[in-house]
Amino acid sequence: MKENQNAMHGIEVEKYDDAEFTEYIWQLNYWQKEKAISKISELDRLQKNKISANMVQLFSDNKACEFFVVLQYRNDQPEYIKNMFLKLHQIDAKLRIDLTFDDLFKASLFNKHIGSVDLIAYNACDLVRENIFWHHSRCDVIGKIEKSVINSDSPLFLSHKSKYKQELEELTPYLTSRGKPVWLDKYRINQKSLSDEIIQMTIKSGVSVSGVAIFWITNDFLDDKNWCEYEVDLFIQKKIKKTGLIAVIAPDVCKKKLENWNPIHKMTRIERQNDDSVRDVARKVICILKDHFGEYDPLSGFK
Repeated sequence: MKENQNAMHGIEVEKYDDAEFTEYIWQLNYWQKEKAISKISELDRLQKNKISANMVQLFSDNKACEFFVVLQYRNDQPEYIKNMFLKLHQIDAKLRIDLTFDDLFKASLFNKHIGSVDLIAYNACDLVRENIFWHHSRCDVIGKIEKSVINSDSPLFLSHKSKYKQELEELTPYLTSRGKPVWLDKYRINQKSLSDEIIQMTIKSGVSVSGVAIFWITNDFLDDKNWCEYEVDLFIQKKIKKTGLIAVIAPDVCKKKLENWNPIHKMTRIERQNDDSVRDVARKVICILKDHFGEYDPLSGFK
């Protein structure tokens, strides 16, 4: 249960039990912090001075000049979630599905140049600026910006039909064993509580930050005119080199249908054999990823 810890600020905080939450991490423009904080404050008070988000936590990396906000919402608040997406897209915020609150929190604990503040608790833009932002002009940091210590790996996007989700879940540990994040809808989207519009925006954000796509090609994937087709189209538009678009083709896929599917000619193919395990497929995927990234071998410790 969330307590009314903000009564001193005159803010009503809802009390609730046993609710499911989803956290959303957004990266914003460090040099437009005033506009961003104003938009977040506006977002968080949709009506009657009531806080809609369970968490509004800001983080700033003052050496890399990066700025993040973590918003956590109850999954039974689709109107608030939709409003969050619409408002933050207006200021060109990027949904960082490769990061978690724990990533940011740990980075702030061990790096003095990373500031953090709870916007709900403090509820004062001036105080926020004083606490977590060191720089107010690009001129202050010319030639001094450093690489971020916060995870910046581009995820591997896994595109598939839902009935094959278990196979993708088995594949995931082989891809993440060296810390490479993956984008799998089960972990990123609560389809029961979100509208198609929000799911579409979430997928689009996932594609925008992902560096590689792995398409689990089956006959029904090729027939799909909904989410699978949407994901393929977004990646084709990104014009990623061929080794970044990997098609894992099921043994029973109709060859004629596959050859008539235009996107396949822009992808690197892996032909699954009937006796291939998911581990066997993982090895083949890793070989292509090594070519794509230069050095990347999550399977080096496996026999």
